[in-house]
Amino acid sequence: AVDWRGCGASLRDRFTAKDAESAEEWFVQGFEGWRSQHPHQAKHLQHFVLMAHSLGALIATRYTFQHPERVDQLILASPCGVPDAPPPPDNLPLRWRVVRYLWGKGFTPHAITRWLGPLG
Repeated sequence: AVDWRGCGASLRDRFTAKDAESAEEWFVQGFEGWRSQHPHQAKHLQHFVLMAHSLGALIATRYTFQHPERVDQLILASPCGVPDAPPPPDNLPLRWRVVRYLWGKGFTPHAITRWLGPLG
């Protein structure tokens, strides 16, 4: 099993995506980078069965489209996807406008928890 990039025991690379497409690409490149930079593990991952659950299925599907030579079978367990975000309402309260602004600048709950270190 492989953790999502930035979760579990994986590296905490800076999340730089600004939209859904670039976020998907960030995760795909993280997985391919891990696969290709770890020769001991990668030798077993030249061709493999890829199974993903929930939102991971979206990333696995994109990976499979980009690297069909690597994925022998794709198994999607309870897959889901996220449609384009609706435009924010004009009357959004100030606190939610601040949250949206900070989120756009990379201040996610995960980032804040990592920043807190041992306090988080």
